[in-house]
Amino acid sequence: MILERNTLRELVIPMYKIISFSLWGDDPIYLVGAIRNAELALEIYPGWTCRYYIGSCVPKETTDTLSRFSNVEIVNKDKAGDWTGFFWRYSPASEHDVEIMISRDTDSRLSLRERAAVDEWMESDKGFHIMRDHPYHRFPVLGGMWGVKRGVLSDMNNIITNFNKENYYEIDYKFFAESIVPLIKDNVIIHDEFFGGNKFPTPRDEYNFVGQIFDEYEETVDEHMQIIKNYINNG
Repeated sequence: MILERNTLRELVIPMYKIISFSLWGDDPIYLVGAIRNAELALEIYPGWTCRYYIGSCVPKETTDTLSRFSNVEIVNKDKAGDWTGFFWRYSPASEHDVEIMISRDTDSRLSLRERAAVDEWMESDKGFHIMRDHPYHRFPVLGGMWGVKRGVLSDMNNIITNFNKENYYEIDYKFFAESIVPLIKDNVIIHDEFFGGNKFPTPRDEYNFVGQIFDEYEETVDEHMQIIKNYINNG
C-alpha cells in the first residue's frame, strides 16, 4: 500500500505498531532485504506494520513488490537518499497514534531472538529498548536495533531537525549518543550479553545474532561470524 504522508494520517488505525525501515539506492543487498523482512514480519510480528521510507531512486519494481504486502506501508521521499536517510525511519516516534515503534535495517533480518527481547521490553515499564548482540556492537544505540513506546520521544522530529546531519556512515550513532541517550538513560531496558545488560530471553542459535548482515543471497559475513565465535568460545 503506497500512501502519501499527508493522507496517511487520515487512513491509519490509531494505536498501531510500526517496524520502520529506510531504503534508498539500488543495491540488491538492501532491496532484496527489504522484501525479505516484509515476508518475515508476517510470521514474526503478526499485526505489526512494516513502514518503508523510500528514496526516489529505489527501482519501481521493488516498490511495487513491497506494496503488495498486506502488512506494508510505503512513504515515498522526494530525495534520492544518502546516509542521512537513516533518519527517515525514526519519524514514527513523534506520531501520537503509534503505540510502539522499532527501527530495523533492511540488510539484517527480523528474528525470533529479537522478537522475544522486544516482548520482554514491551511487558516492562521502560519506554526505550536497546539491543546489542555482537562484539562489534560497541555503540550506545545502533540505528537498526532499538525501539520506543508512544510519548517517550514525541519530539523526535524536532530533535532530528536540530541535529547537524552530516552525510557519512555512522552519523546516526553520533545522533543517538548526543541527542537521544541523555533523554532515555533512566527509562531503558538493554539486551546485551557482551557489554553489560540483560540476557536475551532465548538461547543463541549457534553463532547467529540480532543485527546480523545478510546479502541478497542470504549469505552472512564470515568475519562477523568468526569474531563472535572466537569471543564466545574464548571469552
